[in-house]
Amino acid sequence: MTTEDLPSGSSVLYVPQYLILSSNAAMAELRCEEMYEAEQRLIYEEGDEEKSNDMIRHYYLIYKILLEYEKGQESPWYAWLNSMPRYYSNAASMTSFCFTCLPALMRKLAMEERSILKKKSLGYN
Repeated sequence: MTTEDLPSGSSVLYVPQYLILSSNAAMAELRCEEMYEAEQRLIYEEGDEEKSNDMIRHYYLIYKILLEYEKGQESPWYAWLNSMPRYYSNAASMTSFCFTCLPALMRKLAMEERSILKKKSLGYN
């Protein structure tokens, strides 16, 4: 709640740059020469440089989150990470990106489960 009117365009919240979890920041911090060959191989095998670059950016962001999660209370993001769900019981809770992170068989089974759940929710039995 505010005690005074704010002009249009005024900032109401400031998040310091170092606290923003972004793929660009994660890549700047974690990218190394050893990953170059793997990144180039992914781009070559995927055949779509834009899609591959999106996957690479997601990889580094997830890697950064996992590293911070591993730090526990020493991480500046501990409170946020600690508030995240720890258990998902089915594929309905997955995003399309989550599916791309799964091994092939798990992805196939999860997508089938999601399809079945979607059909049931729409009344198709």
